[in-house]
Amino acid sequence: MNYSGHLSENIFDPCRESELLNMYRRLKKESWPHLKDRVLQFKERKPVQINRLGATIMKSSFEKSQNVMKERIENIMASLVLDCSKESKGSEARGVLEKVHENQKFLQMKVLSCNMNFLMESVKDICQSQNLGEKEFSLFQEFAAECFRVSALMCLHSPELLPSWETEVDGFNFITGLEEEMVIFPAIANKKQIVCPPEIVSYNLSVRK
Repeated sequence: MNYSGHLSENIFDPCRESELLNMYRRLKKESWPHLKDRVLQFKERKPVQINRLGATIMKSSFEKSQNVMKERIENIMASLVLDCSKESKGSEARGVLEKVHENQKFLQMKVLSCNMNFLMESVKDICQSQNLGEKEFSLFQEFAAECFRVSALMCLHSPELLPSWETEVDGFNFITGLEEEMVIFPAIANKKQIVCPPEIVSYNLSVRK
């Protein structure tokens, strides 16, 4: 597995790339299995139904988070009156970009320390769209909130770390896996390379591997 920038990371930065990838690993190795086990205990859904719900909510949460963060960054740039015209001096443009980066880092730290209740409210609409039962709603909502936070932190990283939904594992990508009622956590990539491969974390046992 390739990790970019690990040798030059700031070990005091809680949002360094290696730590963000650890958060992503915990999301798929701890948060998702915990959610699935809890929902299975209700004996109201088949495992493949839970897989489809989990994968759908995960993708929606990641995408909403990215859209929200990109809008925040655009607002930061607008507030700093970023002038990209030819008349702008290079040093002035670099100074503004440095301020954008500083504000982006500040936003990242705010997301890291953000109250879980606020995050859960941010993804409430995603869960409401899935016709969830009363007992399972809060469980899926908490999982969606965790997805939202991790996605936001990765989106605000420099360079940004984004999911690659099309990257395949064992012949499936996220979309084709979803069609087969499997849960595939997508690859994570920066602008140059994949830094975390895709992984199937929940199979549909009726589908041949």
